[in-house]
Amino acid sequence: LSGGEGLKTVYVWFRNSAGKVSEPASDQIVFDSVPPTIASTRPARDAYAVSAASAIRVTFDDDMDPSRINEQTLKVTRVDETAVAGKVSYDPDSKSAIFSPASLASGTFYTVAVSGGATGPRDIAGNLLGTGLSFRFMTAVAMPTGVTVTPSETVSGRVNLAWEGVTGATGYKVLRATQPDVGFAVPISSGERPAVSPFVETG
Repeated sequence: LSGGEGLKTVYVWFRNSAGKVSEPASDQIVFDSVPPTIASTRPARDAYAVSAASAIRVTFDDDMDPSRINEQTLKVTRVDETAVAGKVSYDPDSKSAIFSPASLASGTFYTVAVSGGATGPRDIAGNLLGTGLSFRFMTAVAMPTGVTVTPSETVSGRVNLAWEGVTGATGYKVLRATQPDVGFAVPISSGERPAVSPFVETG
């Protein structure tokens, strides 16, 4: 065989007791000794305002052994470390492990853990995922019925809040992301619920 990783062609032939040699037969094998790595996750690490209806995806850079993608190698827990019920599957087309939760609560932190080492995922060549991964995300807060939030069309950075027939709301908070699409939201203003609607809040 030629050196290095990749696709290899193996040839074989046979010789009988009379010294006659058969026609050669051949087949191809893939020589792979490189451990797989995690290429991406969805949601991203520290993502916020994630839909509670979203599935969680962990994408690898190599074709993985489906038998090692399961509830023991991919887990989702709440802040108090209680497990989230759900189904784990593997999509070979995208090389992704998928956790489909039975349900996620709104406005809640969750931790996703992919195990590494001897008991973790492995690729189809048997190479183990060397290092596991743990990250967290936060689901979106459910909007109360009757509340609308719209960007101002005239003032940059201003948010228009309006409500009608809302009960039980005692205050408000305007949040800004620490980074686009990544990072938890941080409060930039808050206060008691005004008695009039619409109410305009400058962010």
